Amino acid sequence: MQSQVKIDVQSTLSYTDADIQQLYADTFPTPALDNFFLSEHWIRNWLACAKLTPKLLTFRYNNDIVGFVFIGKRSSILGDHYYLNQTGNEKDDQIWIEYNDVICASHHQECRLALLEYIASQPRSYQFIGINQTTDNWLSPKWLEWSTQTMHSYKTNIDSTTPIGSHFSKNTKSQISRSVRFIEQEYGEISYAWITHSEIEGTLEQMAKLHIKQWGGHSFGSGFSNKRFVDFHRNIMTQGIGQTAHVAKYTAGDQLLGYLYYFTFGTTVYFYLSAINYANHNNKYKPGLVMHKLAMEDFMHQGFSSYDFLAGKARYKTSLSNQEYLLYNVKIYSNKWYYAPIMVAVRVKRYLMAKALRK
Repeated sequence: MQSQVKIDVQSTLSYTDADIQQLYADTFPTPALDNFFLSEHWIRNWLACAKLTPKLLTFRYNNDIVGFVFIGKRSSILGDHYYLNQTGNEKDDQIWIEYNDVICASHHQECRLALLEYIASQPRSYQFIGINQTTDNWLSPKWLEWSTQTMHSYKTNIDSTTPIGSHFSKNTKSQISRSVRFIEQEYGEISYAWITHSEIEGTLEQMAKLHIKQWGGHSFGSGFSNKRFVDFHRNIMTQGIGQTAHVAKYTAGDQLLGYLYYFTFGTTVYFYLSAINYANHNNKYKPGLVMHKLAMEDFMHQGFSSYDFLAGKARYKTSLSNQEYLLYNVKIYSNKWYYAPIMVAVRVKRYLMAKALRK
């Protein structure tokens, strides 16, 4: 149903870092934002590292700013593709955003509708793409669904009232115990330390080597092969190491086991990525499970209550978590008569391709 609240939208491509700071101050006069990935810390650093400049849209209600959003655009023969809090450039957008949405203190759904109205009014609007959405509620008479991909995501409680690992299955507990014994017999006692400012550069270099070795051959590659990705995380760490950004280095004797990289916001820990040294192919060698359990215990003692693995299904996440939630990758296309035959053709092609794969 169309909202009765009238949201006015203003757009610009001309804005400064100081303008963004002021927008956050005006939209959130009290610290009400509970989303690290839409926070000033994240967004300003993303904009500083992006090659392309996304358009800034501000939302006003009764002349007061209630929110804003950044919209990237990429053109194709069919029309213009618009991206929520991304630029549409692959290198820029490899700085993976989670918990994506309009950046609002209130009137979230009204701002979503106003955003879609604005994009639909553009002369060549074709498709709107939003990744890692907190909601799939992007309905508007001006748009039709292309696809909505459901992303399984996982987290676990780490409050001090319950021992870490009490919800682990018997098999998971056994794997962790066997791995600890094997690693310490092979290399020495397991230990870890949180990196400091002076260690950031060396840590990034070592993380890059391990991460590229593990993911460099995959279709999506490693973000550490992308200078913008590295620059972004260098800035995030430099400005917030030990406060909002945390990297733990794990060793066993002289053997490097790997790194875990986190963000913290409020009482939540967000696990962003790992860089693990898979130096031993024995099936008892499971450093990731051991590292996560140690990290959970440390963050619990620091007073955090939720350990969030973010989007993406993986065995270790299901093994270590006790809650599952959903994020959504949303694609919708402009409700114009001449796009209807294209959508029919696309669906027929998908059906035929799926049928051919089943043979």
